[in-house]
Amino acid sequence: MNKQRDLEYFLKLNYSVILRKENGFYYLFIPDLSIIVEDRDLGEAYTKLEKEKETYFRRIIEMNAGDTIKEPTPILLRKKISLDLIMFSIKALIIAIIFAVVIIASQPILDSFISHELMTLRLKAKTLMLELPAKVDAKLKSLTPEQKQAFRLQLRNMIQEAKPFINELQLLWNNEGGKISAPEDIINRDNK
Repeated sequence: MNKQRDLEYFLKLNYSVILRKENGFYYLFIPDLSIIVEDRDLGEAYTKLEKEKETYFRRIIEMNAGDTIKEPTPILLRKKISLDLIMFSIKALIIAIIFAVVIIASQPILDSFISHELMTLRLKAKTLMLELPAKVDAKLKSLTPEQKQAFRLQLRNMIQEAKPFINELQLLWNNEGGKISAPEDIINRDNK
């Protein structure tokens, strides 16, 4: 359907007009075209609006930019869009409520599961700590004298390599009443 988009065509279009009255003046505004007029008389304001609309359309057509003129949205389409938006909002709200109910309802189950897992983990750690000395002792008793000597030598080497780190920790810990000091304080103290 090829419409003749001339001045007559645009003037026949029905745009929504917003009417406001403030301080004795009538303000008429067409949001789609960004046209606004004012007058103390409503009839005069409407006449001015029609003239402004015609002037606007003439200028746009003279510039060969008639395809940039925004045509009014049909009222039925506006109502459909509004209804669709309302339905979408209601559906989104229902989904959010269902999601919240599911989360709240599953909270005790999640808490008991997490609590059970933590209890199991604590029990395993406690058992390991209680059994570790006995296992180490049994392992040491089963070593031959040569293996014991090799183990002592390996343990001595590990301690010698860790000694600088242990000394640093002692310096941090021994600072005034067991408070850990900042590295700058230790460096300054060592440099004195």
